[in-house]
Amino acid sequence: MPVLGLSNKAILEDITFESEGANGTPTKPDPAPQLVSLDLDHPPLEDHLARHTLWPEHEKLYGHGYEISAVAASHSRRLVATACKASSKDHAVIRLYDTSDWHEIKPSLTAHSLTITGLSFSYDDQYLLSVGRDRQWSRIQEK
Repeated sequence: MPVLGLSNKAILEDITFESEGANGTPTKPDPAPQLVSLDLDHPPLEDHLARHTLWPEHEKLYGHGYEISAVAASHSRRLVATACKASSKDHAVIRLYDTSDWHEIKPSLTAHSLTITGLSFSYDDQYLLSVGRDRQWSRIQEK
């Protein structure tokens, strides 16, 4: 795979380029490639992303900008906490998801300035402990 995961994959199988005819006059150009529309009622799957985009997704989750670095589920299975790789405070956040409908609980939690490497709920699910590459730990209490 080339640098940045970019490829020269053609959109259509029979793409040809404009060329000159036998007498030196340009031939009619081929029609522009057709874009594929994905009408999905769910987030795209890895297969859709690999076929129709230049950036295949690995270890990604909607809302996060980079690969997932830590995941934890509450003991009650009511909440899932996630964090992604980060080199700034903007991405070093914890996102909480409600498992009843899988929607994100807003706002995301900020406590670190670099990648969060570990997440763990307390036994009574009242606290969420996070540790990160910034050599800090944080305890967040459920309200």
